[in-house]
Amino acid sequence: MPLSLVLFESPCLLRETAIKALDAREIPWRVAMSSHSLSGVWSATEAGLGITVRTPAGRPDSLVVLEKEWLPRLPDLMLCLMQADGLNTAAQSLKETVLDELKQTFPRWVY
Repeated sequence: MPLSLVLFESPCLLRETAIKALDAREIPWRVAMSSHSLSGVWSATEAGLGITVRTPAGRPDSLVVLEKEWLPRLPDLMLCLMQADGLNTAAQSLKETVLDELKQTFPRWVY
């Protein structure tokens, strides 16, 4: 029986990484549901339609991280925040807000 997946619609880096890792381990899979919204992915996963691949940011308390030895370990994900020289006040404020949120969510990962 194939592993049921709940994923973002393509193109999606996490979708592509998960499928590539499953294929490399020859684990059969099927997309049970795809969505263009994160709330759709979370809802379908909570409803038991399948498992998903996401970062822990915003994960509902009702979902747990699934760690099974037969599932492939996925590579780390790098997030880069790029900026133009001479940011205006609104852009600078947005940058600081994003970095503050990332530092709270991923304290050991943000540099």
